[in-house]
Amino acid sequence: MSLDFLIVWLLLSKLPSRISVRQKHLIEAFNTTRPSLSAADIAKYQKTYARFTNKERGGARDFVAKRATLA
Repeated sequence: MSLDFLIVWLLLSKLPSRISVRQKHLIEAFNTTRPSLSAADIAKYQKTYARFTNKERGGARDFVAKRATLA
């Protein structure tokens, strides 16, 4: 028997036979969540997205307008 198997078996053997998730658990989890991206990261990705969707003025328009497909 490998050590990994033994550890998993020990952990699983201690789990209750029935697990109940109630609305209060979901609300508690929701209240402790936070964004995975900072405001600076969101701004950076929005700017990058704008470059590829012709929503930004400047040289990016020429790049998108001249793109070709490989199909």
